[in-house]
Amino acid sequence: MTRIRYRSEFLFNMICACLLLLLAACGGSSGLLADGGIGGTGIVSSGSVSSLGSIVVNGVDYRVSGANYTREDEVPVELLSESQTAIKVGMVVEVDGELDDNSIDGQALTIRYEDVLEGPIEAVDTLGGTVKVLTILNQQVIVEEGFTALNGVAFGGLDSFSGMLEVSGFRLNDGRIQATYLENRATGRLEIKGVVTAVNSTTSFAIGNLIVSHAGSVAVSTDDLVEVKGSEFIGSTLSATTVSLESAGFSVADKDGAEIEGFVSGSDPISAAEQFLVNGQAVTFSDTTQFEGGTVTDLVNGSKAEAEGVLSAGVLSATKISFKEGVRLESNVASIDAGNGTLTLKGLTELTIIVDGATTELDETTGLSGDSPLALGDHVRIRGQATLTAGTVLATRLRKDSPSAATDPFTVTLRGPSDDPVVVDQISILGISNNTSLLSSFKFFVEDDDGTATETDRANFYSGLAPGVVVKLEGNMNDVDSAPTWNKAERHIEE
Repeated sequence: MTRIRYRSEFLFNMICACLLLLLAACGGSSGLLADGGIGGTGIVSSGSVSSLGSIVVNGVDYRVSGANYTREDEVPVELLSESQTAIKVGMVVEVDGELDDNSIDGQALTIRYEDVLEGPIEAVDTLGGTVKVLTILNQQVIVEEGFTALNGVAFGGLDSFSGMLEVSGFRLNDGRIQATYLENRATGRLEIKGVVTAVNSTTSFAIGNLIVSHAGSVAVSTDDLVEVKGSEFIGSTLSATTVSLESAGFSVADKDGAEIEGFVSGSDPISAAEQFLVNGQAVTFSDTTQFEGGTVTDLVNGSKAEAEGVLSAGVLSATKISFKEGVRLESNVASIDAGNGTLTLKGLTELTIIVDGATTELDETTGLSGDSPLALGDHVRIRGQATLTAGTVLATRLRKDSPSAATDPFTVTLRGPSDDPVVVDQISILGISNNTSLLSSFKFFVEDDDGTATETDRANFYSGLAPGVVVKLEGNMNDVDSAPTWNKAERHIEE
């Protein structure tokens, strides 16, 4: 497992937080305490802002009036109302505050925002019409129309954009960035935050494909998390003005409540009580951890998840893990559009699947081109996420099976969140609907958090089916068939 050295450089922010606490203890206007005060349970939460009017982070609606807001290299300010304009949807922030007794609302005390990348666009690759991969400082940035929030720039205008872009989002394990927020920064600068992948000399190191040239005043090692500010970017080299060692994960070590969103990194498979990382934060789970949107078998390298629980000595002990990448597909390749970076699958042709080496982790194939490209009839297994464009799936991982798996009959699997509304005898996933009352020899199962499926009856299956509940349909078909014969449905138990 990749490990990042944890070093603190949050002295300034901690002093601000301490001053805020001192003012509150002396009768300041907010009347809030950082741990177990008037607001309820102390909580720290790191994730992307999903909505405003207050701010919603990891499903909790935080009141922000009176909160201290820090944006990197800017003077901290007090937010004076819930209609503040400093924080935007899509920004990845850390909120330190209080959780109300209802567990869905809270009061933010401090809010901290830092971007992950800032610079000019060097290249743009458009995939499937709804996804663009930008190259900024030799880093690949995945931008999805409707998912990535844009400020001062339009999705269609990225191809010709010539200014400076600020990027907020999440690093994947291979260094790519899933952008949740882009901002046109008229007074932008050259800046990057990332893990050192190689040390070339005392004055040179790499962050992926970017070479950083610096004065050598800071000693760095492979796997260190660093922030670099630069004066000039030529070719693949950034001339650094400052290099700072950073801390991964939360800026605090202990909290009664903690939530974090990001990509998973760990051993394969990840076992109970074993430490793994979510967006750089150390996390563990136990046999009592609740899983939502999947099971423990979905907790693998590269999956996107939200973990919540108790933070102690810098480790989050998760009571609940929710998955953000809930789509699973399996079938034979029906069509390939290499020009647009998409394919379709037999029996699931209603779905357009975006596949590209920049966005998809590939196994046993080079994708739609290269030395070992996919061909019609190849049997594939895909993990991915539904985009905001109906009928489109962004493949995050694709594995090509052995040729024998493609012989008749072959397996077809469709797994994802149940559509809204739910109708008895109708299973609808990603817009593909099937009337189970018309299917003979059809069986129903419920699946618990450890992935164990138990057969059940029709009434029990549908009684627990609601919009968003994960369902898997499994069947088979022959190459000449127009549709699969579904024979099994599994519903995940939502607790």
